[in-house]
Amino acid sequence: MKPVKVCFVSFLAYPLFNPAVNFEFGGAEVQLYYLATELAKDPRFEVVFMTGDFGQAARETREGVTIYKLIKISKGIKYIKTAHEYLRMALLLKKVDADVYIQRAAALLTGVVAMAAKAGRNKFIYMAAHDQDIMPEKPSWMLPGLVGDATWRLYKTGLKMADLVVVQHERQKEALKELYGKDGHIRPSAHRFSGNNDVVSKEFILWVARCEDWKQPDFFLDLAQHFPAESFCMVCPRSHDVALFEKIRAEAMRLPNMRFVDYVPFDEIDGYFAKARIFVNTSAREGFPNTFIQAMKTKTPILSLNVNPDGILEKNHLGRCANGDPSLLKHHCESMISDEQRWNTMSATAYKYAVRHHDIRCIIEDDKTMLLGLIRPDELDQ
Repeated sequence: MKPVKVCFVSFLAYPLFNPAVNFEFGGAEVQLYYLATELAKDPRFEVVFMTGDFGQAARETREGVTIYKLIKISKGIKYIKTAHEYLRMALLLKKVDADVYIQRAAALLTGVVAMAAKAGRNKFIYMAAHDQDIMPEKPSWMLPGLVGDATWRLYKTGLKMADLVVVQHERQKEALKELYGKDGHIRPSAHRFSGNNDVVSKEFILWVARCEDWKQPDFFLDLAQHFPAESFCMVCPRSHDVALFEKIRAEAMRLPNMRFVDYVPFDEIDGYFAKARIFVNTSAREGFPNTFIQAMKTKTPILSLNVNPDGILEKNHLGRCANGDPSLLKHHCESMISDEQRWNTMSATAYKYAVRHHDIRCIIEDDKTMLLGLIRPDELDQ
């Protein structure tokens, strides 16, 4: 029997396959990369990945995945969207003729891939990457005006057309049912684990995110100012908002207790989490951040200003959430710094939680069941 052909579509994922390419990506790309490369290890699946044009060959194979290049990606421009390029992408999607197409994160691309899949009578899976993906209002990162409105409408069309919607936690599932009448499949975000769980020297309080306004990096700068005796480290790659990046970088470099890093290769970032005493998230809203897992798997407790999916931080003793209160964020930070016994408990339970709930080696088996159930349900009975 021919293998199930799975096609992933993500413009910014190529640097994960080729670390020599220096370009910013996010958690959505990380999750698709892990899913694709793990799935490719199983001969029952043929895996294809369509990504942006970073100067690579038109077609190549990496980690068992066949990669096609699509739209040209340029520094300072998120996507170069032209009718010609999207038509070329649609034709390539048709040519690949996968059994199922998978796309993650709210974008115009969601609608394009969904319609291309349906035109070929193939299946489409959409994977939510943020709480705002499921909300009724246009996400804050989409362009204002008519262009952004059109993008949002096309995204929602793709979401409604999806044969399966994968969500990150229970609240997203509830919102999807309430707002769109669709049943969601909860899939925890997944990471690779090295097997080495030794605690290295904890040197600083860490923040890791792209420089986006909704990530609210200024709250981390304020935290560093409040604790001048503590060492802080900010890994902050530039995003499309160059002015914000320059502002944050200048302010960070004025702080004597702050180390500012504008780029770290993906295969080196775990080293920063391993050296972190506390990982701080200051985003206004997210889904389930990849950085939470990166912190937990290196035994680093989490301190969050707002993000706390399904209340996991306190419920599972992984860290603390300030529920949007900057003063409470500082209070929790001081407590986590001074209470060694509590820190040790959070550190140990964070690692155990990550292994139990986010190891790709376990989650991939559920992924396979999900895909076979959608494409070849008869195989599940064998």
